[in-house]
Amino acid sequence: MNTQFKILSAVLSASLLITPIYALTHNYKNVVRAAELSNNDEFQRLYNRLNYNKKIEFNKLKKELKLTKKQQLEILKDKEIMDNQPTDRWKLAVIKKIAKWISLKVGEKSVAEITDYLLEWEDDLQTGIENFLVEYCGFSRGSAHWTAKTAMFIAF
Repeated sequence: MNTQFKILSAVLSASLLITPIYALTHNYKNVVRAAELSNNDEFQRLYNRLNYNKKIEFNKLKKELKLTKKQQLEILKDKEIMDNQPTDRWKLAVIKKIAKWISLKVGEKSVAEITDYLLEWEDDLQTGIENFLVEYCGFSRGSAHWTAKTAMFIAF
């Protein structure tokens, strides 16, 4: 009788411990699914706002850079923020935004150094960004091209 009591106690204790853990795990999975659905809805909303040419450009970026869903959503959010900013002093605002975005990717150069370089550049902005990344940050030409292209997608 004593062994049966011990076995019964062990089973009861284990089930009491496992039940809340199972409930928490199940709850967590539901929260994660809800967050994923919310992100998917936001992604679709932002993606659908792009015109045909921007969708093609975005899909090329996504494919070439092998962006995760989170990175894709971040780029679309940045694009929407840039699209909704007032057009006054747009050139400086664009250059600062691109410089900030590049400095996050590069990490070594300050935003001021990048902005100074871009403002003095004679060619178009994308070429200026590419050349900056190659000359001062050691990027390969291909990496610099796609980084600059992503920055230009967000800004324009």
